[in-house]
Parts: sequence; C-alpha cells; structure tokens
Amino acid sequence: MTVAVSEPTMRARQLEVDAEQFPDDRAEILFEAAAAWQDAGDLDRARQQLERIVGFGGVDAGMARVQLAELYLTLRDGEHARAELSALKASREPDPAPYAMAGELFAERDDTRAALTWFNIAATRFSDDEVAEACDPEYGWMTYAAGVLWQRRKARRQLGFLPDELDGALAEPLLRRGEAFPTMQELLSTDALGAAHGVRVLIWPRAEFDTARRRWPQLIEAETTHDAYRTRLEAELRELTEREHVPVTLIPALAGTLGDFATRVEGQVTDAAVRRAHLAEQAAQGNTTRWPPPRNSPCWCGSAIKYKRCCGRVR
Repeated sequence: MTVAVSEPTMRARQLEVDAEQFPDDRAEILFEAAAAWQDAGDLDRARQQLERIVGFGGVDAGMARVQLAELYLTLRDGEHARAELSALKASREPDPAPYAMAGELFAERDDTRAALTWFNIAATRFSDDEVAEACDPEYGWMTYAAGVLWQRRKARRQLGFLPDELDGALAEPLLRRGEAFPTMQELLSTDALGAAHGVRVLIWPRAEFDTARRRWPQLIEAETTHDAYRTRLEAELRELTEREHVPVTLIPALAGTLGDFATRVEGQVTDAAVRRAHLAEQAAQGNTTRWPPPRNSPCWCGSAIKYKRCCGRVR
C-alpha cells in the first residue's frame, strides 16, 4: 500500500537532510524546516526543530524561542509560551532582533502593552551610533533600528503615552514623489489609488531588477541595490497602509513583458502612463500578489525566503 506524502512534508524532510549537509547554514535551514512542518500540520516536529536551534545559542536561539512561543500560542498553551519568552529575557541576548520579533508577535495579536515591553527591550540593544543613524532626517527611516523604534513609537501612541525624546528624534519616512523608482509613480498615481481595488504597485522582483536597470537607467538610480529598493518599498507600503488603510496588490514587472507592451502600444517604458497601462493589464490578467504576504509564505521581493525572515522583519 502506497501512502501519499504531502509536498510540505517532503520539503521538511529534505530540509532536515540539507541541514546536516550544510552545517554553516544549519540554523537558517532548520527555521525553514520548522515552517515546513507547520505547513504539513506536524507541530510537534516543528517544535523539535526550533528546540534544536535553541541549542545553538546566540541570536538564532533567541529567534527560535520567539517562534516557539508563537507556536505555543497557536496551541493555546500560554504557560509554555511564557516560559520561552522568559528564557529569552534571561538570556540577555545583545542583538535586538529576537526582542523586536517578540514585539511584532504581540502587535499582531493586538496586545499593545506586551508589544511595547518587547520593543523597549529591543531599543536598549541598539548602540548610540545605530540610534543616531535611525534619526538621520534623510536616510534614517531605511535602517533596521528605525523600523523597530517606529514600532515602539506606534505602541506608545496607542497606549496614550506622550512622545519621549526618542520618539521625537526619529526620522519621518517619506513618500518621495517623482523620484526615479517607477513603483513610486504607480503607487501615487490616480489609477493606483482607485477605491475599487486599493493600491496597486508595479514592482521589480530581484531577478528582474538588474535587467531593468540596464535597459532603462532613467528609472533606477545606478548605485541603488535591490536590497535598498525592497527595504525602502516595504517601509513606504507600511507607512502608506497605516495612513490610508487600503489593501495593497503588487504586480511583478518583467522587463521583457513590459518592453513588449511598450512596443505594442507604441510608447516608451520611461513614460509613467505606459507603465500604469501595463500595470492595469497585468492586474486584469491576475498576475498579482497580495501585500503583505502571509508570514510563512515566500517574500514578495523574490528572495525565496519566507516573508517573516526577509522583508517582513521589523525594519
């Protein structure tokens, strides 16, 4: 008798094999294996992988404890969830990432007071230089520290606290109209903000970014990397949706398809109207993805890493 094995189960098993073959990347692979076991419905096996990561120590152990707490909360096992988070506090891990991750966990569950507790701990882990960089008025909002400190400020506001010195010093994220990034032009266009469909954004996935920059250097600044591009776009989408409360749909731009479309309509890719028309056509054909994606789904940026460990991390 042949027993069918689900795709998530096969992927989880393969990842466990990979973790042994690539010891330098073991923690990252086991995080993926734990998520795959959760997708397969085997929460006990997911727990085992996360507990293995805890045994490695360091920042990965801290992040594994937060994911264990999330798993236990899913199982409505508050006692074990609290134990994992207490162990994280006791570890005195110097990296802010696990504490920020815990803050995000509680923010998602609308437990603002608990979220603020963890964001406060994360804030104390940033160096003076990192805080100063986060407060830079031009580029500070793009830093990891700024993302965490903005989450802290948001929680403080929700709880009715007056701004403290750190709240007031943070650099405001800006939606810069008319810059070289074409996605910002789509994002801020009349078509993109139609009430019927919320915000539609034409994006450059990782695999297309360099091709697009070579073909249309007017659209993407030469020194800009895809990491800087996706970090900026993630931050601006968060700021936009917090302000406007509208759904967001992403339309991946393929350089070849976009170029062919411009030829077909006898226009230029550098014309924002042509890109908006391409966006509308692709959306009508269903070539879209929602933002934000589920935390355990592949990230929208095309990295193939889960969203919660890529662009979905607090920034």
